[in-house]
Amino acid sequence: MDGEDDMAEPGGSGGGSGKKPDLRRGGEHVLKEFKKKIDDALSELEKSPGGRKMMERKQLTEAALRSGSGEFHEADALYRRYKTVHTSLTQLSKDLEDQLVAFSVAVLAANGELDKVDVDQRQEFWEIQKRLEARRAHHKGEDKQSGKSEDDSKTVEQ
Repeated sequence: MDGEDDMAEPGGSGGGSGKKPDLRRGGEHVLKEFKKKIDDALSELEKSPGGRKMMERKQLTEAALRSGSGEFHEADALYRRYKTVHTSLTQLSKDLEDQLVAFSVAVLAANGELDKVDVDQRQEFWEIQKRLEARRAHHKGEDKQSGKSEDDSKTVEQ
C-alpha cells in the first residue's frame, strides 16, 4: 500500500469510501474550510477565560495573600511564583492568538488569495513572525542557561 488510499476526502470523514481526493481541484475548498476553522478558533479563544485580554484583567494582588502588615515570607514567595506563572500564561495566550492570526493569513496566501490580504494584515503577519522568533530565541537562551539541551526544548515545543 502506498498510503494514498488512507487519505480522507476534503470535508469528509475519511471513512474509507475508496475514493482518492483530488486536492488539485478540491484544495481551494479545503483551505477555505480550514481558514474558517482557524478564524472560529481565534474568535473562541478571544471570548474564553484563557483569552489574552481576560488573562490580563484577572490578576491576584499581593495584598490578597496577606492578612496583616507583618513579614510573611511564604506569602511573598507564593505571590512571586504566581506572578511568574500568570505572566507566562498570559504570554502563552498571546502567542497562540498571534499564531492563529498568522496562520489565517498564510492559508489565504497558500490558496492564492494574497490579494485579499490588506497591507496592514501583511505587516501584522511579519511582525508576528518576528515576535515569535524572538521568543523562541529567548527561550533557547534560557534553556542553555538552565542546562537544558536543544533536544529537551524541542520536545517541549512540540
